[in-house]
Order: sequence, then C-alpha cells, then structure tokens
Amino acid sequence: MTLRIGRAAGMIGIMHDTAPRQHPNPGIAYLLWCLVFLGVCGIHRFYSGRWVTGIIWILTGGVFLIGQIVDLFLIPGQCRNPKS
Repeated sequence: MTLRIGRAAGMIGIMHDTAPRQHPNPGIAYLLWCLVFLGVCGIHRFYSGRWVTGIIWILTGGVFLIGQIVDLFLIPGQCRNPKS
C-alpha cells in the first residue's frame, strides 16, 4: 500500500513539474501596447507578467511615454522570458 501511495505521489509531482509553460504571444503584447493611443499605458507589461512596472507605467503614462517607446524594442524579450 505504501508503494502505491508513493508511486501516485511521484506521478503527481512529475506531472506538475513537466507541465509546459505558455509564453505570452508578442503579437498580442504589441496590440496591447497600441492601447497607448487610447490613453492606457502599460497593459502589455501586465500581459508579460511584469506587474510592478505595469503599475508604474499606468501611473506615469509609460514613464512619460519614453519607456513606452523603448518597450517597442523590448516586447519580444519580455515575451520570451516572462515573469511568473
């Protein structure tokens, strides 16, 4: 009986550890970036898992739009290496 429980617990651990992680889609991140034209900055940062800078971007207008423009070049890297 102990062997069965240990084997089942091991299988659950293996299933949990090997679950594939989905990376954010850069196309969707760019679409969310375009919300800057509607007055909303930083939503793309929430999408890529960067909550703290997302809040900063919303409160400062994308750090006075300079950070928002820099993010045009950083979005692919943010989607390859999301924070979770």
